[in-house]
Amino acid sequence: MSTGETHDGRFGALPPERRLQLLEQLTRALAHDLNTQLTAILGFADLTAADPALPDALRADVQQISLAAQRAGVLTARLQTLCRTPDGTRLVDLDEVIAASRPARERLAGPRLELVDEPAPALTLVAIEPAHLQWFLLDVVAGARDALRDGGQLRFTTTHADGCAKLTITGVDEPVVLSIPFPTT
Repeated sequence: MSTGETHDGRFGALPPERRLQLLEQLTRALAHDLNTQLTAILGFADLTAADPALPDALRADVQQISLAAQRAGVLTARLQTLCRTPDGTRLVDLDEVIAASRPARERLAGPRLELVDEPAPALTLVAIEPAHLQWFLLDVVAGARDALRDGGQLRFTTTHADGCAKLTITGVDEPVVLSIPFPTT
């Protein structure tokens, strides 16, 4: 059996597009399963760390387990992003994409960084690739968590201005502003 072939050689006989599609499906499934396991690890680590009888030396070890699981979660998000089609742009509500990323952002932020979402008062439809925005949000949270070691607040505010949806992230030295033009017909 050579690399890239199944026991009967059918994989190698597939067109390259189909092989890439199968590889994408496998990668997506692995990332999903890994995320499920990481959620359990983080949950048990949080429960263990909350035990007041836990010795300080073990508490530090549990915190390291939790940090490692959070970093692995970022890697699975990257895997999922890689599985997207090059142009997965679609019309979505910006605030819904931000809200959907909240559990991952909270896990990554840890207990010392408070996240505040302030959605626009009206529907904010934009044409984007949602996974790319979610990945961007996770990068911002990871950077803020590392920069704000003593904790703090990270605020995600969406507004409408000048024909664009604007996402402003404040709480670190310089605000991050992302402007996304409204789709045109």
